[in-house]
Amino acid sequence: MGKGKGVKEYFDGYPKHVFFILGNEFCERFSFYGMKAILVIYMTRRLLIEDSQATAIYHAFNMLCYFTPIFGAILADGYLGKFKTILYISILYAIGNVVMAITALWTNIPGPMIGLVLIGIGTGGIKPCVSAFGGDQFRSDQVNQLTQFFSVFYFSINLGSLISMILTPILRGDVKCFGGDCYPLAFGVPAALMIVAIVLFVVGYRWYTNIPPSGNVMVDMMGAVGRALKNKCGGKFDKKDHWLDYAEDKYDHTFLNDVKAVFRVLLLFLPLPVFWALFDQQGSRWTLQAGTMNGDYGAFKLKPDQIQALNPVLVILLIPVFESVIFPLLTKCKIPHRPLQRMSMGMFLAALSFTITGFVQLGIDNAKPQPIPGGKAEMTFVNAHFNCKMEFRSPVYNGTLDVGQSHAISSIEKAQFNHTVKYGCEGQTKKTKAVQLKETRGNIFTVGQHGQDLQSVVHVQRPKAQEGRGKAAIRVINMVPNDKRIRIKFTIDTGATVEDIINSTYLSASKYVPGEPGRYTMKIRTQDTSADEAVKGSFEPKNGGVYLLVLQPDTSDQNKKMFTSHVLVEANSVAMIWQIPQYIIMTVGEILFSITGLSFAYEQSPASMKSVLQAAWLLTVAFGNAIVLIVAAAGSGGTGNQALEFFIFAIVMAVDLVIYIILGIRFKSYKSPLEDNKEDLSQAPNGVSATDGDLPYEMVDVANKDKIPGHEGLVNRVFDKSLENFDSREVCNL
Repeated sequence: MGKGKGVKEYFDGYPKHVFFILGNEFCERFSFYGMKAILVIYMTRRLLIEDSQATAIYHAFNMLCYFTPIFGAILADGYLGKFKTILYISILYAIGNVVMAITALWTNIPGPMIGLVLIGIGTGGIKPCVSAFGGDQFRSDQVNQLTQFFSVFYFSINLGSLISMILTPILRGDVKCFGGDCYPLAFGVPAALMIVAIVLFVVGYRWYTNIPPSGNVMVDMMGAVGRALKNKCGGKFDKKDHWLDYAEDKYDHTFLNDVKAVFRVLLLFLPLPVFWALFDQQGSRWTLQAGTMNGDYGAFKLKPDQIQALNPVLVILLIPVFESVIFPLLTKCKIPHRPLQRMSMGMFLAALSFTITGFVQLGIDNAKPQPIPGGKAEMTFVNAHFNCKMEFRSPVYNGTLDVGQSHAISSIEKAQFNHTVKYGCEGQTKKTKAVQLKETRGNIFTVGQHGQDLQSVVHVQRPKAQEGRGKAAIRVINMVPNDKRIRIKFTIDTGATVEDIINSTYLSASKYVPGEPGRYTMKIRTQDTSADEAVKGSFEPKNGGVYLLVLQPDTSDQNKKMFTSHVLVEANSVAMIWQIPQYIIMTVGEILFSITGLSFAYEQSPASMKSVLQAAWLLTVAFGNAIVLIVAAAGSGGTGNQALEFFIFAIVMAVDLVIYIILGIRFKSYKSPLEDNKEDLSQAPNGVSATDGDLPYEMVDVANKDKIPGHEGLVNRVFDKSLENFDSREVCNL
């Protein structure tokens, strides 16, 4: 907003009904990015889908979202018009969101997959239409208001997506329902926002300007290509200089020259999907990596599906800096100042970010407790007595443990799997127990007291850490002498019940149950009582750790109960903030690559083909996700090593960069008949000055990966050379 200009003055002259469109876009983007933020976490933790398969599904969904805009645009421009296309496809979109929310009530894979297909068709189908429909509402003399509208449109998109990417993980993790994370609520809120988006859009119907469909240039282009191939293969025409010239019997020569210009740019687009293959892994592989890290910062606990909100935050902060400082400085210093050079730098930074990601993964792997190797076992000794120090004598451990203490012995050789343990209170007669350890497992030897007699129990089946699942694994052993069943209830510090564990009588053990990081208290209820009894003690499991809780007599009164906690597998120790450098570098690379690339594609296309090249740009995002889908379907690239996969992607990006540079050197830019004497557009600075090229204005939601000009906002400036003659309906007319 201008200096001294209030909200009312800023929006002065706006058609009032455009605010229904802005509200619609805010709600739709909230819905989409809120759902997408928790998608990988939902698949891996709730549906228990393996990481690589979840990654493949995530990128297949992304690919669908970027393929379907072409069909939505054809439907809007050639058949239904924008309003009906947006309305009908939005209803399909909302149904998909509702399906996601309802099917989250139970573990069910087909239901969410149906929901994702409907959402992918819905968001892609309306993507090319909403902003252009908003532009249709302005009169031809409202140039300034039109420009401001796209700025506000861009802001509403980023505001909706940013709020949802922070809020939805909170609804998922901090609110508990049905004994765990509340996915029905986390998906339900985006579903409700999508319904609100439709209502807002419909309310403005009576005031909208509806322009009837008038055909689609993409259909004409495909027709020309088909006609040229048919005539060339038919052999009925004289030899032509270019294969597209064979369509001259039906299509205008100027139109065919424009198509030729498009194909020259499309050749340059071939290496671009690799960048998006890396970029879009922020929502999949990077989120899964965050799930193996420690996000506990005292009062603030960062969730793995929240850190991806760092990208839109950085974009909003960095774009003004790049537009006002960095781009002018790069142009002045010429390092780099040309569009293809800047795009190359963006690709280089993407490779660098994945190199850093690989080193972060190596740090995670090195800090992670290693699996117990073959031929060895572990054993943990636990003193669950209420008032004596317990002595242990065995071939693997000789020591004394105070009440509630434990001691772990690792790397026990196979020759000592069968041995005898002597144990007893300090200075008293010892009991003897034969133990048989399980290979490659953690064995737990717990001693308590029943009357005057010491009782011991050996439990095995200790699991590995819950790698990548963002959970702790918790098991309870009941060492309280009691003939009745005991119901044990965990409560996290939010006040929500995590899960009930039903223990049988004395010396019994629960199954391992997952628990969110946080501070826990525990209550118990015996079989013949109706009230919960608070039990002394609390513990705070960390992400990825495995814990043993021992319910035992209270040290101050053995008729009461307490519990002690014991760490069996250490929690994830690498801080989640170590991901910040890779996010910063990738975001800077995105700004250099995406903004420059969109501007370049627009400048290098003839006036009749602007929408075609923007559609092609969008398809590079889809094909990039297809690359990740293929790699993920192979299971970590067939390596079984996540760090190696990150390094391989970085290398592939570097090789792809070399190919792109070679193609860029050979590229011949498009020149209209009026521009024959102008400087080669491919050598012009990227969008720094209002005199660079004939782009009316640049619009891109670079923060949220919706790479369609006009649909996702105005990037800080207006190109006014041809603005007076610019038709707003062309903005997103795919």
